Amino acid sequence: MKLICTLIFSAVLLPLLAVAQPQHEPLFTGGGTWEDPYLITSGADLQALSLATNEQGCEFEGAYFQFTDDIDLGGIDFEPISSQAEHPFRGVLDGARHSITNWHFSGQETTEAIDYKPAALVVYLGEGGAIQDLTIDASCQFEVGGNFAPFAFSVAGSLHNCYNRADVTADHDVGGIACRVLSTGQVGGSFNEGRLAVRNGFVGGIAARSAGSIAGSQNTGTITGGEYAHVGGLVGENAGHIGNCLSNGLLKGHSVIGGLVADACEGSSLSSSLCNAVIIPGNDLSQVGGIAGVCAQNKVTFASLSYDCQITIYNNIEDKNITGQTTRELVDNIWSGSRAWTQCPGMYPQVWQFYREPSSRLAAAPVFFADGDTRLTMSAPAKLYSDLTDSLWWTLDGDSEFYLDDEGCLTFIPAQRSLSTTLTGNHSGYTKPIPVVTVAPPRADIEQVNLIINVILNLPAEGIQGFNADVNNDNVVDIDDVNALINQILAQ
Repeated sequence: MKLICTLIFSAVLLPLLAVAQPQHEPLFTGGGTWEDPYLITSGADLQALSLATNEQGCEFEGAYFQFTDDIDLGGIDFEPISSQAEHPFRGVLDGARHSITNWHFSGQETTEAIDYKPAALVVYLGEGGAIQDLTIDASCQFEVGGNFAPFAFSVAGSLHNCYNRADVTADHDVGGIACRVLSTGQVGGSFNEGRLAVRNGFVGGIAARSAGSIAGSQNTGTITGGEYAHVGGLVGENAGHIGNCLSNGLLKGHSVIGGLVADACEGSSLSSSLCNAVIIPGNDLSQVGGIAGVCAQNKVTFASLSYDCQITIYNNIEDKNITGQTTRELVDNIWSGSRAWTQCPGMYPQVWQFYREPSSRLAAAPVFFADGDTRLTMSAPAKLYSDLTDSLWWTLDGDSEFYLDDEGCLTFIPAQRSLSTTLTGNHSGYTKPIPVVTVAPPRADIEQVNLIINVILNLPAEGIQGFNADVNNDNVVDIDDVNALINQILAQ
């Protein structure tokens, strides 16, 4: 059966149709049902779907589309599907576990409000509409203005089993899967590993803003926000529900950063979710947290939430349902989430659906800092995870005093200053950077040291001459050296 493009003519032209009926090429092969779907066999088919929605206002309510193979959009000036809010896509677009490759999208028109025209594979996904079992490949590239996500801009329907591996650079409002999830919208079993970077607005590994439901999803991609960006590991601004989700991609920002959500709005809820992401904030830590950056206090529901207090570190919300756990506790204890979770021996908990993803396995490889230490206050060697069938290795980039010893530990040669390095895990082409800083040794002003020694030994005002513990010539000395010197003098 063929789907025929339908044209609407005025009643005045109807008599002419009986004389000369125009011939139209079929759009898609298939019957449009689950048993006999319309087949998307090429980039031309996907473009035809776009033209039908944008030029004819077709919504395809109840229609079923299915990819037959990976779709290469290289060289095709692809126009996003359903770009008109009044005519959202209401059909099902089933990727059948195939990928879209080589889709390069850049630049966007501005609206009358001097805002960027929304863009995505499907811009407006209406109620009853769905995108499922589809991957946006790493060969795709998006350099856009904003109001963008790889799969859908506005979601009133559902996104399920959607995987984004492509990078996105934008001015504002970007999600790794969707940009805005409406109250009727659902995102489930979806995964982002693409790098997202915005200058301002909201950005999240799954969605920029959500008032709907997000479940069983994960972000491993690095997210970078500019000076005024609100950075969320999963969602930038959350007014809906998030459950059984995992955030472990690197998060960098200057303003609001939340391991799960940047802004937890009144009436929202988060449950059974985990953050072990590295957070790199600016100077203001008041709006930085392992669960949320800012929160409508006492108006958000939290349940069974955890973050790694040695890796993620930051927390600005006091709630009995938010637990900061050490890396060892997260690895050794049985995760209390639902059957959506799994845990490989010696690794962090993982969302079951994604535990075979290479970037997820790397993100689940722990670094065990000593009790009382964090990655920013290291004082003793840290044990590195190494059992990924010998395909995981660690590298260092920083002060030369750091080294990897024969016992599989990160350690360092003590110095008279704080040391820093970036420890990076490498696996299957993916990287996991972890900034590490040692505790600076206690220091004292040399004049104060001399004064103390003078008092103890009852020496003249000029004190001890030639005191040489100031090894760095910065007029400060190591307290331990001072104590040792005083003890030595007193013992004589």
